[in-house]
Amino acid sequence: MRVALLMGTVALGLSLSGAAAAEGMGTVQALVGFMAEGSADEAKVKAQGRTQTFDVDDEDLESNFGLAASYEFEMSPALTLGPRLAFMTAEGDDSENITRTIDVGGIGRFFFNPGKWRGFIAGGLGATYVMLKNDDVDLDATGIGFHVLAGGGVQGAVSDSVGFIAGLYFNYQGISSIEGDLKIQGVKVDAEYKDAVASRMLLAAGITF
Repeated sequence: MRVALLMGTVALGLSLSGAAAAEGMGTVQALVGFMAEGSADEAKVKAQGRTQTFDVDDEDLESNFGLAASYEFEMSPALTLGPRLAFMTAEGDDSENITRTIDVGGIGRFFFNPGKWRGFIAGGLGATYVMLKNDDVDLDATGIGFHVLAGGGVQGAVSDSVGFIAGLYFNYQGISSIEGDLKIQGVKVDAEYKDAVASRMLLAAGITF
């Protein structure tokens, strides 16, 4: 995780260092996820000085929707690099836990077939903040980890100032510990999910400016 965060920081630093000399491209995109799965190695519950450990079944993540924004600097005619921010929400099909994540990191795109419309491959990484909630058991937990993004798509001009961008990506998020509390039979206890992972395919579409 430290390596991923370091690489994301380096990418962000490089993009900002080139800001004065490079033209920028902003993007705002809607996100729809599919083939989404969530898992954790185990769950720990602590109450009255006693700790119990439970296995956690893998589950599908439903209702994957989100929004992403980036501002990318043109390092060369074929390469852009810049910071990226994304918000995603999903619901576990078995646990009914609501998962909300915020990704903060960097993204790079390599463009080919230059012209009004051009294809690209893209990759990104950085930090992830996760919020886990379930009103049925008053679950409220948070954690910090990392994310990796990889995929490709197409971008083109609609007018002199606005363009269209769309892509298909694989998104992976890893959180070593998600900690908080919940209620069991009306008693509030400490809870922790260890080594949680979420993965999904993302369809993204939006505008460039």
